[in-house]
Amino acid sequence: MHRRISTDQVIFPPAVLDDPNLIFLARGSGSAIDAGCVANLSNDATGLSNVFSAAQDHQVFAQATQAASALRPGSPVVGYESSSRLAAAESTGFRNVGDLRVLVRPS
Repeated sequence: MHRRISTDQVIFPPAVLDDPNLIFLARGSGSAIDAGCVANLSNDATGLSNVFSAAQDHQVFAQATQAASALRPGSPVVGYESSSRLAAAESTGFRNVGDLRVLVRPS
């Protein structure tokens, strides 16, 4: 389901919101968002970034990965993480492929 949530705050500039390759994904009920992420679509992969959760939710990274994967079935999901987020990514099947902690989750 696609919904536009209205707010008086400008969080992202219109150019970002209007980019068809940037998909903002959110989880919640009603108008309250409790988790989300951003998917960046390209010809070669789906980028996953800005994964967040309002509460300490150990499943949010797995759910974000699943949602991003569903946007382009068969396309690898890639991202970069550090510290505890790196461990969360690796626990969902991502593997470290470089010194900059560039991660890829094969489809």
